[in-house]
Amino acid sequence: MSNVIKSVTFTSENPLKLKEHYNAKKAGTGSAKSINSLDLTYPKIYEDEASQLLEEAISKAREIIEDAKAQAAEIISKAEKQKEDIENKAFNKGYSEGLKAAIKDQQEKWNEYTENFKESLQNVLTKNESYKKHLEKECIKLSLMVAEKILQQKIEEPNNEYLVNLVRNSLKKLGEEKGAIIRVSESDYDKVHELALAGDNNLRQITVIKDPFLSCGDCIIESPSGQIDAGIHTQIENIRLSLKELGVISDA
Repeated sequence: MSNVIKSVTFTSENPLKLKEHYNAKKAGTGSAKSINSLDLTYPKIYEDEASQLLEEAISKAREIIEDAKAQAAEIISKAEKQKEDIENKAFNKGYSEGLKAAIKDQQEKWNEYTENFKESLQNVLTKNESYKKHLEKECIKLSLMVAEKILQQKIEEPNNEYLVNLVRNSLKKLGEEKGAIIRVSESDYDKVHELALAGDNNLRQITVIKDPFLSCGDCIIESPSGQIDAGIHTQIENIRLSLKELGVISDA
């Protein structure tokens, strides 16, 4: 570039038009014709140079702006990503801790419910066993009562031999002992009296007596060696007492 072009400057009135700074020393002492020739060509050259410089400056500024925008967008994107990562980590941590706390709480409640259920079940089983034993005792007592009623009805039948068999078995326990006295109710007298007169019993001097204090089915045998209660009611009562001693039934 010539010394003349290097010496030009922009003017505030027209930045695209260059102002000439002609240096007479560097230009020498040429003729007026040469100076006039330079005056005609310099403005055009100055304008072209200024336009090029301005375009380059604008292009460079645009590049700088675009780079700045890209860098800003990248920084914002990274910041958003970091923010999202932090939020996700915080959420996952909070969720995990909350889930663990909830599971622990539910496990404690479940253990409490399980223990209460086991305790309630044990109480039910204990009460059930107690009630079962009570029912068993009541059933046995009821069975004895039913059996007594049935036997009483059987004994009251005209041709029933149940009481006679009881008396016969009781006499066998006396062996050859003589002089026994059999006390029975008035309704049972005839059947037992026939037994006393039958066979060897007649030789044993057995006496049958009507006892007004005895009920149908009652029978008391007295001998020199002792007394035997062979009545049906006594037999049932003996069974009941045996069951009480074994703890099978109770008085309640």
